[in-house]
Amino acid sequence: MNSPDLSSWKYFRDLLTKLSVDGMSSEEEDVEEISNIHVPVFRVKLCVWRNPVISDYFKYIDKESQNSDLRSTRGMKCHPRIPTTVPGSTPAPKRLPTCLYKEEWLQIQEEIKGKQWIEDELQVSSEVFNLLEFVAQ
Repeated sequence: MNSPDLSSWKYFRDLLTKLSVDGMSSEEEDVEEISNIHVPVFRVKLCVWRNPVISDYFKYIDKESQNSDLRSTRGMKCHPRIPTTVPGSTPAPKRLPTCLYKEEWLQIQEEIKGKQWIEDELQVSSEVFNLLEFVAQ
C-alpha cells in the first residue's frame, strides 16, 4: 500500500512511540446526552507541558479513527474524546526532544526549579525531532 499520506502516518507512529503512554493526556470517563441517548465519552484533560501543536495531530488522528472505511465492524467501538481546558495531573515524561515540550512551560520550570532540574531531572533530549508542518482539516 502506497498511500499519499503514508509518510504522515509513519510520522505520527514515531511521535506516539516517543511520547509513550507517559506522554498521553489523562482522561475521565463520562456520559453525555446526544439526541436523548446517553453516550459514554472521554473528557481529555490538557497536557500543560506538551507542545500544543501535538494536540492538533491528535485531533486529526481521532477524526480519522471515526472514518468508516478504516474502522472494523467487529470489536469495541471508540468512545468520543472531548478535549477540555482542565489541566491533567500527569507529570511530564523524561528524555523527550525539546520540541515536544511546550516552550513556555519549559521556561517556567527553569525559572522555578532551575536549569539544573531540566538537565538532571527532566533530562530533555538533544535529539532532533522536527515537528510536522501540518494543517488540520
